[in-house]
Amino acid sequence: MTVRLREFECGAVHHEHFHHRDHVRVAYELVARHPYDVALARFVAGLRTIAAAAGDPTKVHMTITAAFVAAIAERQLRQPTATWEAFAAGNPELLEKSFIRRWYPAGELETDIARRTFLLPIAR
Repeated sequence: MTVRLREFECGAVHHEHFHHRDHVRVAYELVARHPYDVALARFVAGLRTIAAAAGDPTKVHMTITAAFVAAIAERQLRQPTATWEAFAAGNPELLEKSFIRRWYPAGELETDIARRTFLLPIAR
């Protein structure tokens, strides 16, 4: 099932049908239409709506979310593509859920602070 941006933004997405690839596609579409900060804010708002409907409004992980949206925005600027399919084909590592983890020490992303705010990927 492909989640469309309109469905995401109006809260019509069920969490069980919103997989990692859907996250990346929606973030890609938001970044294609808005500056990074606006895209991130809209993406977080949509994720919070989905999480609240699933009964866990704290489920949104800010470090992972902000890092993925930033990586998607950077890739779009460095390697513009005309379609989602071309973007996905050219950036397969973004479709790996573990992509962001390579920049953080083991256990760092499991902390409450990493969930609540963006942590820079630096040695601590």
